[in-house]
Amino acid sequence: MKLSFMIAAVLLLLPAVGASAENSDERIEQLEKRMQALEEEQAFKYAIVSEAEVMDNLEEKKEIDVDTELSIKDGEKVIAPLRRELESIEAELRLLTEGSEAYQKRLRDQQAKMEEFTRKYRELNDDIQQQHARKIDTLRMKIRAHVTQYARQNDYDLVIERTALLYGQERDSITTEIIDRMNAEYFEYRYENEEEKR
Repeated sequence: MKLSFMIAAVLLLLPAVGASAENSDERIEQLEKRMQALEEEQAFKYAIVSEAEVMDNLEEKKEIDVDTELSIKDGEKVIAPLRRELESIEAELRLLTEGSEAYQKRLRDQQAKMEEFTRKYRELNDDIQQQHARKIDTLRMKIRAHVTQYARQNDYDLVIERTALLYGQERDSITTEIIDRMNAEYFEYRYENEEEKR
């Protein structure tokens, strides 16, 4: 891109430079100055960010993960009585004569309880996953808002997601800056909330 821009600039500037310069050294010097001025006018400032790396290093994300783990444990408490009932029925079935009326009744009980257990487990699991996904989506929107704000404050023309980039130098990455800003904001928010509760 830069090379084609330079070639185009050379072709555009040659007649103007040629008319005013007396020798080739002066023409080259004037041409270089004009090209440099054009390049400065067309300066393009970009940055690279890794959304995944930002996400993995956010304190808010860690808290979301902890909350999800706690929800899973709470869910286990809800289905624990059903699990114990299933274990009890299974123990009874081992003591009963296979094919007897009592055995058949307990087998039907086991099937009904298994269906109830499976339904309840799926409901709880789906609910936990949906809550987690909503929180992550909200956090992802916050990341993008922070990237946009940072880019505007620092006069970036473009911010590229690292996964969409084949090559980029680490010095062009703003990932650490976004992590630091978001964590600082989160800690400030948490501190203010704890102060209000006291």
